Amino acid sequence: MAYIGGVTSRGLSPALHTAFDHSYQRLEKIVTDARVDGYIPAHPNYDDAVYKIGFMSLNPDRPNPFLNGAAETVLFLKVVQECNPYNTAREAAGVRMGTQSAQPPDSMVKEP
Repeated sequence: MAYIGGVTSRGLSPALHTAFDHSYQRLEKIVTDARVDGYIPAHPNYDDAVYKIGFMSLNPDRPNPFLNGAAETVLFLKVVQECNPYNTAREAAGVRMGTQSAQPPDSMVKEP
């Protein structure tokens, strides 16, 4: 298993964005070479851990949902790494991160 902390690169200086990128490239190689069976990010909302734990308690004889294979783990790392340039560009442009409303846009709200 790979325990992955630092899933987001928001709020970093340009130098730290570069370090984040290099760190994830290194981690991807380690994970690929080790052929890990799965990953657990530091925050459960990144892998639906709450639902996986519930599934495991209701289905103890079923395969462990945290063991999703090396390919899925590498894909997760690639997705995180691909978000880094987006965060870098937003921050360089002076866009404040985390200021978006928690409410969905009006176009997504359905009338009862």
